[in-house]
Amino acid sequence: MIDDHIEPFEKHATDEELAALRERLASARFPERETTRAGASGRERWSQGVPLADMVDLVEYWRTGYDWRAFERRLTEIGQFRTVVDGLGIHLLHRRSPRPDATPLVMTHGWPGSIAEFVDVIDELAEPQDAETPAFHVVAPSLPGFGYSDRPTEEGWGTERIAAAWVRLMGGLGYDRFLAHGGDWGGPITIALGGRFPEHVIGIHTTTPVAPPGLGLDVLDAAEREWVEHTRAFERNRLAYARVMATSPQTIGYSLVDSPVGLLAWIAEKFAEWSDTVDVPFRDHLARPPARQRHAVLADRDRGVGGAHLLRESPVARSRPAGGGAGGVDDVSIRHREAPAAVGRGAVLEHRAVAGAECGRALSGAGDARCLRARPAGGVGGGAGGVGVMVCTVSPRSPGEPAQRGASSRIY
Repeated sequence: MIDDHIEPFEKHATDEELAALRERLASARFPERETTRAGASGRERWSQGVPLADMVDLVEYWRTGYDWRAFERRLTEIGQFRTVVDGLGIHLLHRRSPRPDATPLVMTHGWPGSIAEFVDVIDELAEPQDAETPAFHVVAPSLPGFGYSDRPTEEGWGTERIAAAWVRLMGGLGYDRFLAHGGDWGGPITIALGGRFPEHVIGIHTTTPVAPPGLGLDVLDAAEREWVEHTRAFERNRLAYARVMATSPQTIGYSLVDSPVGLLAWIAEKFAEWSDTVDVPFRDHLARPPARQRHAVLADRDRGVGGAHLLRESPVARSRPAGGGAGGVDDVSIRHREAPAAVGRGAVLEHRAVAGAECGRALSGAGDARCLRARPAGGVGGGAGGVGVMVCTVSPRSPGEPAQRGASSRIY
C-alpha cells in the first residue's frame, strides 16, 4: 500500500534561483577545443565528447533562450502529484483520459532523462484525436532521486524494488490492472513489472532491447546481429561513464551538482550518442524550445547523483545494452495484450513493427494482430499463466529507410 495520500503538487523555482543559474552559465569556463582533425564531421567529430562549439551554443541557449516558466506551466497543465510509497516520496504526472474505455498506463523514464521525455505525448495518449485510437490513463512517475521524487537515504532501491513500488502506486490511484512502458532504466523496471506481477500487468512495451537468456545468435537476423556487435563495441569503448557512476556515485555527484555546465555536458553527450543523428544533434533544434526540455527536471533540483545511485543498485549496470533505446527508430508495437494460448509461456514471438499513432492501437491489443512466426526460446523466464515473452523488431523512421541500429524489444 502507499503510505500517504496522493496530493496535488506544484513547484516553482524562485526568480533568484533562475538568476543565479544564469550567472553561473555566464561565468562558465570552457576547456580548449577537442583535438579531432580539422573538418571532421559526424561521429568522428563527437569521438572525444561534446564538441566545444556545440557546448558553447547549448550554454548560450540555456542562459538566454530557454523558458523554464513555460515548462513549469506545462507540468501543471498535465497534473502533478506527490505521495509516499514504501517510505519514499514519489513525484508523478497523472493525466486521466475522458474516455470510458481508456486503459491505465504507467510510463517509466530512464537516465539521463526524466518525465520531461513524456510531456509531448501524454495528451495524445490520454485523448487521441482519432476516436478509433485507444486511449490511456497516463501515469509517469519520477524515479527515486530524479526530479521531484526523494532520493533514497539507504541502499536497496534497485529496479526490482521500484517495480514493486509502481504496483503500489498504481493501486493507490485505483488501477489494479495496467499496461507499462519504459526505456533505458525504465526498460528493466518495466520488464520486472511484467515478470513479477502478471496479475496486475496486462502487457509491457520497452524501447530497451534485452535478449532472453539462452537465445543464441543463430536465431538473429542481420539487423539484430549488427546490434549485438554495436553493443559489444559500446561495452568495450563507451561504458566508462557507467563504471564511474556505478562504483563512485558520490564522487561524480560533486561535479555534476556543483556545475550546471558539467551536468549539461555529461547529459548532452549521451543524447547525442544514443540518437540517430549523424552530426550536430542539438544545433538544428535550438530554435525549438521543447527540444531542450529534456534536461529540465534533472537540472532543476541539482539531482546529478540520482542516476549514479541507480546504476550502483542494479547489477545490469555492468552489462547493460547501449543507449536509451531510441536509436534510429520510432515506435515498437506489442501485438497481443497477452500471449496467445496456442503459444503460451516460453516462446519468442516476432512481430511486425509499426510507427506513429498505430503504435497505441497495437499496444492496447486492438487492430491487426498478425504474428509473423513463433519459435521456442530456451531459458526464458518471466510471468505465469498466459503471459509470455515477446521480442519485437523496431521500424525505421520512414518507410524503406534502414534502421541505423538494429534493436528489439521484449515483453514478459
